[in-house]
Amino acid sequence: MFLTLYVAFILTAVFSGLAGGWWLRNRGVRPAEAPLDNDEVRRARELLGSLQKMASTVAVEVGEHSTRVEEINVELKSNKLHEPTKILSVVSKLVDVNKSMQGRLDQAEDKLREQVRLVESHTAEARIDALTLVGNRRAFETDIAQYLADFRGSGRVFSLAMIDLDKFKRLNDTYGHQAGDEVLRGTGRVLRHVLRESDSISRYGGEEFVILFNRSSIADVRRALTRLRKAIAEAEFQGPSGKLAVTVSIGATQAEGEESLESIVQRADAALYASKEAGRNCCHWHDGQKILLVADEQPKPPAPPETPAAAEVTKSEKVKVADDLPDLLNRTAFCQHVRTRVAEWKRGGPAFSLVLVEIDFFDGLTRTYGAKLRDLLVTSLARVVFAGVREMDMVARYSPSCLGFLLPNAQLADAVRVADRIREAAGQVAINLSGTRLGYSVSVGLVEVGSADDMVTLLRNAEIALDAGHLRGGNCLFHHDGQRCLMAVPEHALGV
Repeated sequence: MFLTLYVAFILTAVFSGLAGGWWLRNRGVRPAEAPLDNDEVRRARELLGSLQKMASTVAVEVGEHSTRVEEINVELKSNKLHEPTKILSVVSKLVDVNKSMQGRLDQAEDKLREQVRLVESHTAEARIDALTLVGNRRAFETDIAQYLADFRGSGRVFSLAMIDLDKFKRLNDTYGHQAGDEVLRGTGRVLRHVLRESDSISRYGGEEFVILFNRSSIADVRRALTRLRKAIAEAEFQGPSGKLAVTVSIGATQAEGEESLESIVQRADAALYASKEAGRNCCHWHDGQKILLVADEQPKPPAPPETPAAAEVTKSEKVKVADDLPDLLNRTAFCQHVRTRVAEWKRGGPAFSLVLVEIDFFDGLTRTYGAKLRDLLVTSLARVVFAGVREMDMVARYSPSCLGFLLPNAQLADAVRVADRIREAAGQVAINLSGTRLGYSVSVGLVEVGSADDMVTLLRNAEIALDAGHLRGGNCLFHHDGQRCLMAVPEHALGV
């Protein structure tokens, strides 16, 4: 009876935690605001089937255990037990039976918690836009419903900003969708770096992003948006023949009174269109009555785009860099592989590490020496990486200047050794460009999969480690341990 209650307690605790997590994510949200897709329905059914099977197995095992304990109890009550050795033998049986049952309960609890972690991971990924690594439309709808509920319930004020990339369609038509994807990915990175973690950032659709500021000060929000607009205008976005000039238009407002969600969005959208009509590359604020230019700035028109031949669009999973080298995965396919590896690891599969290798000062080199050097640099780095990894290690074109690859079965120390060999090898390569020999260096960011990771967290941490290397001046290797970035030193450098 005690063990039956114990099983019931475990199941109740785990299911309560799971249900509570879902409730906290979705409270205040109508089902229509966050519809489930087919994958989520399938995953939910698979989870339910797995848990039902597990519960049935545990129930059978508990019943068998109860029967066995009752048999031993009858034996203990028997008049046949007069010798201490026989009594000890029966007691030993009872201890063994209980120990066996306890082991099965522990296994069942581990499996249940593994399922919970898997659901948590899928839930997080369902809210993320894979290209930009910020929230998706569903995440925004969920978050704004919660912000609005808090505003109406406790008066916690929030602001909404809508951000649109200026003339993005022209950029796509001129440079190709690969360049457009790189601009979107870079914009997501700038948003994550400039804004606070408490600010909710989402890709609203296409080239439009939306931010929810959980702040009471309008002045703070305006300053943050001004910093963000300038940061995007100054960011390095790589096109087929050099840097692309990218600017954004912004419209923002603060929730007021009893207005509806639709009204808040409409006011921010009206402010956004005011920025576009004012020449773009500026920010306007809707105060509930009128639309004002933020900080009374004079907007600067974006630089005219360059007009090279449109870049070739590759829709397959593979990217060709040289005839004598294996094809590279594109970024989307690479992210899918990372997601699969994380899911396998959480089901008890092998650990792995993820490595990003990026050419230092790539934009400056290509501006100085042109597109030909850009292609030679990427091809050279691909040769170095393929020479340093095994056939089973997946290599991808993560960005125009960065390659990414997975190291299956590799823990941190092993990944550091491989990555550092690649870093050193790249530094020894010289490229011959019209009779001039040019060298280059790379920065490396790496992570080892951990229990708290999903695909998005793993990629973000790798990018943060990579950025730490660039900030250090390049030609170095950093790893992210889930909390902070540390410079990685291979064992041979320590004399180990």
